[in-house]
Amino acid sequence: MLRLSCLALLGLIATGARAQELCPPATPAPDPCLAGHWIGQNTAAEAMTAMLERMTPPGTSRVVFPPMPALLGISIYRDGFYVTMPLHQNLSWEDVTDEGSTQVAMDLAIPTAVGRLMTEGDRLSFCTIPPSEVMLRTEAVSSSGGSATTFVSPGMGPASGFAPEMDYYCGGDSLEFRVQLPDPVGPVYYSLRRVPEARLPAMFRELAPE
Repeated sequence: MLRLSCLALLGLIATGARAQELCPPATPAPDPCLAGHWIGQNTAAEAMTAMLERMTPPGTSRVVFPPMPALLGISIYRDGFYVTMPLHQNLSWEDVTDEGSTQVAMDLAIPTAVGRLMTEGDRLSFCTIPPSEVMLRTEAVSSSGGSATTFVSPGMGPASGFAPEMDYYCGGDSLEFRVQLPDPVGPVYYSLRRVPEARLPAMFRELAPE
């Protein structure tokens, strides 16, 4: 059950950062409304909490400690080139049974990603240049004294075969999009607002194309 939870969590957040494809040599320019600097949040924290609660094993009482929503940031340029801010998210929960309890903590880190964004109608897709590494650290400690720590760094590319459905709405200084992930996760919604470039961290601005 812990392995299933880890895999679902990886799919949930990593896909929100970018779609799992390498970029072709050239891509058409996207909807011009998308050009700009955006910050905001998504519903990943709520989706993760609901997922873990639904996956509670029989005979187990599970308490999930909801994570704080992570701040998201992306700069999109007119040709579709994009740069994302690094993303860090953690989540923990406790399972209690007649035999004892287990505390689990997950820590996910997604570095800055660069790539190109494409649109077709209200559909949205991304590709990466090159794919960036996602790192998930999971630590479990039981009341009996046992413990385990795992590190997962899945490869993100065409071999994954995973490209979720994504649609979007852009108008004025508002950008919203939905990433439809398979069960047990479900849809994750993003809500971003356009901001001046000066609002972005300096290291993030330095990654912008000349």
